[in-house]
Amino acid sequence: MFRLNFKTDIVTASKNSAENYYMIGLADDKYDYKNYLLFQRPIKLGRYEDADAPHNGLYAKCRRRML
Repeated sequence: MFRLNFKTDIVTASKNSAENYYMIGLADDKYDYKNYLLFQRPIKLGRYEDADAPHNGLYAKCRRRML
């Protein structure tokens, strides 16, 4: 199990229709962030896209810098 601890000062949520994704971001600072978590998910899939395919699921990215 992986556990990540950091203080979140800013949370954002957005929808990018042109790129077809929802995004939620958590960061330690609004402008000068050193630590963040980012989650993206497709808004909708095409008729022939497999919902169970890894690239069509939840995308998560984490950056944590040690002090």
